[in-house]
Amino acid sequence: MVKTYHPIHRCTPLNKNKMCNAKFISNRFRDRITSQPTIRIWEIQDLVRDQLGLYVGRTICHRAKQIVLNKFMGDWREEFARLCDYAEQIILSNPGNTCIVKTDRESQPGVNLFKYFYVCFDAMKRGWLEGCRKIIGFDGCFLKGACKGELLVAVGKNGNQQMFPIAWAVIDNESKESWTWFIQNLINDLGLGIGDGITVMSDMQKGLLSTLLNLLPNAEHRECARHIWANW
Repeated sequence: MVKTYHPIHRCTPLNKNKMCNAKFISNRFRDRITSQPTIRIWEIQDLVRDQLGLYVGRTICHRAKQIVLNKFMGDWREEFARLCDYAEQIILSNPGNTCIVKTDRESQPGVNLFKYFYVCFDAMKRGWLEGCRKIIGFDGCFLKGACKGELLVAVGKNGNQQMFPIAWAVIDNESKESWTWFIQNLINDLGLGIGDGITVMSDMQKGLLSTLLNLLPNAEHRECARHIWANW
């Protein structure tokens, strides 16, 4: 039996939850922390407050960040150490594949630094040579995460007017040297000659134009954005 009824509720809402611990936060925001390893502790607190409406202390957020970095990103050094083994397996799986790893042992004596990584599958080579128009598009983008760098790609266009990947490379930084190395390997894979009449599509990538003029002087070059390339 209700003896007294108070129609106005005056309980103060709580914004803390013991179940929102470091393990829960690391699982919930793993992708965000992995893509942004330098995220600040207060930014994680803001994420929890905005998405969950809860307040967590700095210590819990710091532990959550360390869990993600140690568990999901702690083995990237070991993966880089086995990069040459990975390249060897790509070639052994199909002798027609091309995979090249270039390292730098001169910048820091006694240290083998990663520089370039190039991949071109045999099926992609034959697909472009046999079923694609003689058009190659070049582009590059930055890589985010714990391992910085840039991704260079070469794509063609198939009979369905869709993009057809040909080759790609991961480099330390974009320059004329890196573009020259990438395009020279692509020329060797596709068997292109200086006099081949192909069309090259690209935007204002650093060092790309001068590289194309040196390696493919007879190629028609057009600067374009992606929407122009899609309608070409």
